[in-house]
Amino acid sequence: MKKIISILIFAGLAVATGAASAAATAITSGTPIDTTACSLLRDRVTVNLSSGVVAAYNCDTTDNMIGVAACHTAGSQKPQTIECASTPDAQGNPVWNDASCPAVATDPPATFTIQGRRVFTGSSAGGNVAAGNLDSDTCNQSALAGQAIME
Repeated sequence: MKKIISILIFAGLAVATGAASAAATAITSGTPIDTTACSLLRDRVTVNLSSGVVAAYNCDTTDNMIGVAACHTAGSQKPQTIECASTPDAQGNPVWNDASCPAVATDPPATFTIQGRRVFTGSSAGGNVAAGNLDSDTCNQSALAGQAIME
């Protein structure tokens, strides 16, 4: 879990530039992601993934945001209640970690139940590192590319 969260932190190294949007790109453990691969990065970043962790990022230079998603190939699939959490999109609108979450935060936070594989997402726009339902039987790059933060 700590490694999954730490890979999401690299999204906070972004700086403002302009260009075109990119699709989800696989993160290869130990291989640097440099500023030519993502011009929003101030410095190159090397992510070391734990065994079984699959991760991807989307360097969206149109919206000046880096989205990151990760899952684990052998992660728990036991039902789990999760608090609703949001990560802002490039326009500052909340992107909730489940469609059942309310449009605005509540106190106490609303919850939902994950019924299968989990995904963890975050972005350089701030907000939370949020757990959500992967909506796939398999933790792989295709499943990560389908996450809202990657679009």
